[in-house]
Amino acid sequence: MKSHLVSLCVAFALALPSAGAALADSPDGTWLRADTSQQLSVYDCDSGLGMKITKDPKAENVGKTVMCGAKSSGTNTWDGMILDLANGHRYPATVTMTDANTLNIKACAAAGLVCNSGKLTRVQQ
Repeated sequence: MKSHLVSLCVAFALALPSAGAALADSPDGTWLRADTSQQLSVYDCDSGLGMKITKDPKAENVGKTVMCGAKSSGTNTWDGMILDLANGHRYPATVTMTDANTLNIKACAAAGLVCNSGKLTRVQQ
Protein backbone atom coordinates (compact mmCIF):
# COMPACT_ATOMS: atom_id res chain seq x y z
CA MET A 1 0.00 0.00 0.00
CA LYS A 2 2.78 2.42 0.97
CA SER A 3 4.66 1.65 -2.27
CA HIS A 4 1.52 2.36 -4.32
CA LEU A 5 1.00 5.67 -2.50
CA VAL A 6 4.62 6.72 -3.14
CA SER A 7 4.26 5.82 -6.84
CA LEU A 8 1.04 7.80 -7.06
CA CYS A 9 2.68 10.85 -5.42
CA VAL A 10 5.67 10.66 -7.78
CA ALA A 11 3.39 10.36 -10.81
CA PHE A 12 1.36 13.36 -9.62
CA ALA A 13 4.48 15.44 -9.01
CA LEU A 14 5.81 14.63 -12.48
CA ALA A 15 2.50 15.67 -14.02
CA LEU A 16 2.46 19.09 -12.33
CA PRO A 17 4.75 20.99 -14.74
CA SER A 18 2.79 19.90 -17.80
CA ALA A 19 -0.53 20.53 -16.09
CA GLY A 20 0.62 24.05 -15.20
CA ALA A 21 1.51 24.75 -18.82
CA ALA A 22 -1.87 23.48 -19.92
CA LEU A 23 -3.57 25.91 -17.55
CA ALA A 24 -2.01 28.95 -19.23
CA ASP A 25 -4.73 31.12 -20.76
CA SER A 26 -5.06 31.24 -24.51
CA PRO A 27 -4.91 34.70 -26.04
CA ASP A 28 -6.97 33.57 -29.04
CA GLY A 29 -10.07 35.68 -29.54
CA THR A 30 -11.23 39.24 -30.11
CA TRP A 31 -9.63 42.12 -28.20
CA LEU A 32 -10.43 45.84 -27.87
CA ARG A 33 -7.94 48.67 -27.64
CA ALA A 34 -10.15 51.24 -25.93
CA ASP A 35 -7.94 54.28 -26.61
CA THR A 36 -8.27 53.79 -30.39
CA SER A 37 -11.58 51.83 -30.60
CA GLN A 38 -9.71 49.15 -32.58
CA GLN A 39 -10.71 45.52 -32.35
CA LEU A 40 -8.11 42.89 -33.08
CA SER A 41 -8.35 39.18 -33.67
CA VAL A 42 -5.59 37.24 -31.92
CA TYR A 43 -4.87 33.85 -33.48
CA ASP A 44 -2.17 31.34 -34.39
CA CYS A 45 -0.15 32.72 -37.31
CA ASP A 46 2.88 30.90 -38.75
CA SER A 47 3.21 28.80 -35.57
CA GLY A 48 3.21 31.89 -33.39
CA LEU A 49 0.94 34.65 -32.13
CA GLY A 50 -0.78 36.78 -34.74
CA MET A 51 -2.96 39.89 -34.64
CA LYS A 52 -5.25 41.26 -37.31
CA ILE A 53 -7.42 44.39 -37.16
CA THR A 54 -11.11 43.50 -37.43
CA LYS A 55 -12.64 46.89 -36.55
CA ASP A 56 -11.13 50.36 -36.77
CA PRO A 57 -12.40 53.94 -37.16
CA LYS A 58 -10.15 54.10 -40.25
CA ALA A 59 -11.68 51.60 -42.69
CA GLU A 60 -8.38 51.17 -44.57
CA ASN A 61 -6.86 49.50 -41.49
CA VAL A 62 -9.46 46.73 -41.27
CA GLY A 63 -7.98 43.39 -42.33
CA LYS A 64 -4.35 44.42 -41.83
CA THR A 65 -2.16 41.91 -40.04
CA VAL A 66 -0.10 43.83 -37.50
CA MET A 67 1.73 40.83 -36.01
CA CYS A 68 2.42 37.29 -37.17
CA GLY A 69 4.70 34.59 -35.85
CA ALA A 70 5.46 36.07 -32.42
CA LYS A 71 7.20 33.35 -30.42
CA SER A 72 6.54 32.38 -26.83
CA SER A 73 9.21 33.82 -24.54
CA GLY A 74 7.68 32.65 -21.26
CA THR A 75 4.33 31.85 -19.72
CA ASN A 76 1.74 34.04 -21.44
CA THR A 77 4.43 36.20 -23.09
CA TRP A 78 5.32 36.46 -26.80
CA ASP A 79 8.03 38.39 -28.64
CA GLY A 80 7.74 39.43 -32.27
CA MET A 81 7.52 42.35 -34.64
CA ILE A 82 4.51 44.68 -34.73
CA LEU A 83 3.42 46.98 -37.55
CA ASP A 84 3.11 50.69 -36.79
CA LEU A 85 0.13 51.74 -38.92
CA ALA A 86 1.22 55.39 -38.83
CA ASN A 87 4.52 54.86 -40.65
CA GLY A 88 4.42 51.31 -42.03
CA HIS A 89 7.52 50.21 -40.08
CA ARG A 90 7.78 47.11 -37.91
CA TYR A 91 9.22 47.25 -34.41
CA PRO A 92 10.19 44.64 -31.80
CA ALA A 93 7.28 44.06 -29.45
CA THR A 94 6.38 41.99 -26.41
CA VAL A 95 2.82 40.84 -25.78
CA THR A 96 1.99 39.79 -22.23
CA MET A 97 -1.29 38.28 -21.10
CA THR A 98 -1.57 39.51 -17.51
CA ASP A 99 -4.89 37.75 -16.89
CA ALA A 100 -7.58 36.01 -18.94
CA ASN A 101 -8.98 39.35 -20.15
CA THR A 102 -5.96 41.67 -20.45
CA LEU A 103 -3.15 41.83 -23.02
CA ASN A 104 -0.36 44.38 -22.71
CA ILE A 105 1.74 45.26 -25.74
CA LYS A 106 5.07 47.06 -25.52
CA ALA A 107 6.91 48.05 -28.70
CA CYS A 108 10.28 49.77 -28.83
CA ALA A 109 12.38 51.56 -31.42
CA ALA A 110 15.90 53.01 -31.41
CA ALA A 111 17.40 50.04 -29.55
CA GLY A 112 14.79 50.33 -26.80
CA LEU A 113 15.26 54.04 -26.17
CA VAL A 114 11.75 54.92 -27.38
CA CYS A 115 8.89 52.64 -26.32
CA ASN A 116 5.12 52.71 -26.57
CA SER A 117 2.64 50.56 -24.67
CA GLY A 118 -0.98 49.64 -25.17
CA LYS A 119 -3.60 47.64 -23.33
CA LEU A 120 -6.16 45.31 -24.91
CA THR A 121 -9.25 43.97 -23.19
CA ARG A 122 -10.91 40.73 -24.28
CA VAL A 123 -14.27 41.19 -25.99
CA GLN A 124 -16.78 38.82 -24.41
CA GLN A 125 -18.77 37.09 -27.11
